[in-house]
Amino acid sequence: MTLLRPVAGALSALALCLGFSASSAVAAPAGAASAEEPCRAVGQDWYCHTRGGTVMWDSWEGTQNLAGIMREGEHWFHCWIEGNQHEGGNLWYFAGPLDERPPGSNGGIYGHGFIRSIDAVAGTHPIPQLGRCAF
Repeated sequence: MTLLRPVAGALSALALCLGFSASSAVAAPAGAASAEEPCRAVGQDWYCHTRGGTVMWDSWEGTQNLAGIMREGEHWFHCWIEGNQHEGGNLWYFAGPLDERPPGSNGGIYGHGFIRSIDAVAGTHPIPQLGRCAF
């Protein structure tokens, strides 16, 4: 996740403002998740696979501003929150970074935002042991 390194300071400041620990906001992955285990823990963070074309929003309402798109692959997950209803329920994950920023999107919160739980490849939602968002 070398994309996080250039914005590590900004993510740390954001994480502190949102109630996260600074160390968890910049943790680097040690190895990749697999199809057998779609999520893996690194400190307080989780790295999980997302479905291709996952839409990321700047809120857990999923009706506000488009932040961007996540391609299929492994992404950082920090917490979950209950929000607006979608096809898979009402759970949303704060995750990132986004992979594409289409015209008209706002880029989220330093490239991070909220995705529907059904776009995260995980056996159970919320992801076991992943904390609830503090906001």
